[in-house]
Amino acid sequence: QLLTWALEFVCTNFTKNNLQAVWECALECKSADLLGFCFNFMTSSLDELIGTPFIKTVDCKAVQCLLVQDGLTSEQKLRLLASWMEGDEAKRLPIFEALLSLFHLQDLSPEFLSTVFKSNSAKDKKCKEAVEKAKKTNSDAYVLFGDYSEEKQKSGLTLFEAGT
Repeated sequence: QLLTWALEFVCTNFTKNNLQAVWECALECKSADLLGFCFNFMTSSLDELIGTPFIKTVDCKAVQCLLVQDGLTSEQKLRLLASWMEGDEAKRLPIFEALLSLFHLQDLSPEFLSTVFKSNSAKDKKCKEAVEKAKKTNSDAYVLFGDYSEEKQKSGLTLFEAGT
């Protein structure tokens, strides 16, 4: 009963400004309901969240779950990945390359890629190269970080099962 009340309280008082705290609470408590609430919010508000410190701090499993959510365009997904890469580019580049297989890259124009990766930094050059390489080999197959079904990825449950 207490968890039900707490979930109702958090959801009622939820704002973009306390997303980080609610997210951390959901992970710590392993609350599927609260995590689902956060994912629904992140999906519906992704354009506002891209570039925020929060997106730069989430782990690869959370990004993976966001990438398979229905209703997001390929452009939104790539901007999400580009923003996430700003968090720790050295460790994330190999993961970035794997995550590219989670959506249709063929839809992305060279002009759009230039707007997402606009600097001449080594990171942006490597990201552009990874996207171009993935465009040639993309097979719409899900890259799974563990033994998780597509349904579980969409619900965000992979975060619990992986023990983050």
